[in-house]
Amino acid sequence: MLELERVRSQLTELKLNTAAELLESRLQTAAQKEATYVSFLAELLEEELSQRRHRYVQTQVQRAHLPYQKTLDEFDFAFQPSVDRRAIEEFATLGFIQEAFNIVFLGPPGVGKSHLAVALALKALSSGYSAYFVSVTDLGLRIYVERMQKTSWTSGCESICGQSCLSSMRSDTVRLDGKKRICSSNSSALATSTVASSSPATRALQSGVSF
Repeated sequence: MLELERVRSQLTELKLNTAAELLESRLQTAAQKEATYVSFLAELLEEELSQRRHRYVQTQVQRAHLPYQKTLDEFDFAFQPSVDRRAIEEFATLGFIQEAFNIVFLGPPGVGKSHLAVALALKALSSGYSAYFVSVTDLGLRIYVERMQKTSWTSGCESICGQSCLSSMRSDTVRLDGKKRICSSNSSALATSTVASSSPATRALQSGVSF
């Protein structure tokens, strides 16, 4: 038991807190399975990494300021048959982020534009991208204030999202990784813009879905 406590203390000192908490139970499981030392260590470290990934995603979700959390699985395509499901599923591969494509959802209120924008933002967050949701009203106010202060909203967003960011607008915007953006309103959009490329404001919208 002294060795167990010593190892647990060492794991805690190394900030491997999940591994420290699970150490004893995983040792018992490994003994029952007659697992090799390497297999035991690999499983313990995978638990640590999995928990860290989960905490990272949860932190990024909080920083994204999403108005709610809804996934694509929760979207009722039967209720909105005009939506091209295959196109949405293609967007969910997140290829549009790498290609710096902008996505705009067009339609009247209450048809699910923001739901899709938020769902794609969550998908991006779970894949390691950053995202930021802002309403057009707040965005306009920020731009006005920062122009008055002679500062750049773009640099401000980058400080929030990092090098790249997904934005969503309902004449809300989700900015993905400083590179991409999703917008939503009477037009809703997912817009992707790359810091190295032209500003999202000056880029042509390259993909659209009408409701």
